[in-house]
Amino acid sequence: MSARPVPGLPGFLALCILITGVAVHEARDPPVNAGSFRFTSRAPRAVHSSGRSALAFAGLHGQHQQHVPRPRRTKGLQSLRSSQVRRALDGTGWPPVPALNPASEESLRLAVWTDFQLAVVFFVVTPLVLLGAGIWSSLSTGGRRDEVLRLVSGYWQCSSMLLITVLLNIGELQISAVTGLAAQIMILVSLWFWEDLTEALDAQEDALAAFVRTWRLIATAVAAAGAAANIPFQYCATVPSLSADAGCAAWIEAPLALRDILLPSFGQELSAQIGLLGLAIYTVYISYFAVFILPTTGRRGLATRPSFTWLSALEWLGLASPRDP
Repeated sequence: MSARPVPGLPGFLALCILITGVAVHEARDPPVNAGSFRFTSRAPRAVHSSGRSALAFAGLHGQHQQHVPRPRRTKGLQSLRSSQVRRALDGTGWPPVPALNPASEESLRLAVWTDFQLAVVFFVVTPLVLLGAGIWSSLSTGGRRDEVLRLVSGYWQCSSMLLITVLLNIGELQISAVTGLAAQIMILVSLWFWEDLTEALDAQEDALAAFVRTWRLIATAVAAAGAAANIPFQYCATVPSLSADAGCAAWIEAPLALRDILLPSFGQELSAQIGLLGLAIYTVYISYFAVFILPTTGRRGLATRPSFTWLSALEWLGLASPRDP
């Protein structure tokens, strides 16, 4: 595990980087001008027999290259993709994109991208599955078995700082170094803060509770390692440019690559503005929760809230039962 200011993306977008990462590893093109993904690294490759090339991929970055016909789905193409998968798995095709800053160490880039993969699996995909399972468990019991839903809903509330960090990274704002560390800490808090929810899940012997306990232990290890690795890179909050610094640039590669592949029209300034707005809302809500809610509930996740919180919507939908054990 290593430093990770990013890893966090909207679930459906972050998952796509796993699918597209192998296919774009051959996009190791020469420098691209300003306004696009400014990766600089190896010389461009020749066009493959399948018709795909690094030059064709450059079209995703707004470069008007010669049209390359889309190949048919043949056994040869399938074999090529299988080869790419093997190269990604054995490390020779990973990271899937050239370095944003040529001075960035390959070992750091490899560690950050690996951390990004772990974040996708344990901070996005698995919690989404657990959210659906928690909703089903609560619905099937009339809201009586809502412990998983309460825990996972609280997790998503805290881990939304990951999405804010991704937006700030795309905007290349230095504050993303701080929010990246804060996101890891908030994940740890959300997983273990509620004492009664922990006791209730430990007492349950069904498969869902066992899966939640296992996920929580793994996610704790990933978040703790990520937080520890982020600390040495807090200097990125004071550098003039993230992409110009060899260490800081490695942190923002994944968000920029994901943006350029899936949402190339999503501008840097717009991302920065949305990220700052999200950070302001997050800060206001957390402050409200700390000042008005926690003094009454303490660390009781099953306690009735004295005023509006995220649980109010769940109770209104019949997914959670108001109670105070």
